[in-house]
Amino acid sequence: MSKTKPTVLESSVITGERMFGFQSLKISFLRQYLLIKLILNLVGFLSLLIVLGCSESEEINCVSEESEAQIVQLQAEITSLKSELADRKAEVKTLEKATQLVLIRGDVVIARNKHNRFSFDLPAGATQVRFYGSFKADQKIEVLLRDEANYLKWRQNSRSGRSVWRAIPGVSGDADTSRLKTGNTYYLIFYFAPACKLLVCPKQVIISADFSLNYQAP
Repeated sequence: MSKTKPTVLESSVITGERMFGFQSLKISFLRQYLLIKLILNLVGFLSLLIVLGCSESEEINCVSEESEAQIVQLQAEITSLKSELADRKAEVKTLEKATQLVLIRGDVVIARNKHNRFSFDLPAGATQVRFYGSFKADQKIEVLLRDEANYLKWRQNSRSGRSVWRAIPGVSGDADTSRLKTGNTYYLIFYFAPACKLLVCPKQVIISADFSLNYQAP
């Protein structure tokens, strides 16, 4: 069996962008955080009014049972709100480090015996790494994810090296893996090498793809 050396197509390198969904979540949690702080201030102010009202009164037992119950209730609400505030602080801190890179979302056209690649860097120390996505094509194609060293091996010989993820050659496939090592550059590769029948060979393939990378920044 002959070895195939992939031909380079003008490569599109997409570094990705933070998704608006993440930004919306951050804004939502920040609003909740500020609202809880405002409620805490209001509750504290009401408690102070009760105490001041009592101190200005000439009666010895100016704090009625009803006022005492209100103070106890306000103190319980303060404790509950402080706990919720701490939770929101932790959630905001986590979201600040959350990153989503859109590697590709749309159509790709590749000529026969050529490939296209989409590269991205995974920072050292990143956690909760997840590469996922799917594709559909009008011809059988090969889709794989490799680190830089193995991508270079693949460029010399498409059968050499190892892939982090590889779809079974076909017209569709799905990816969902966390097997990426941090501190590396990765390449998502689309390769079209059709089998010709009776000297009839497809000239190109049209691929609809949607692949992303999620991780927590160090």
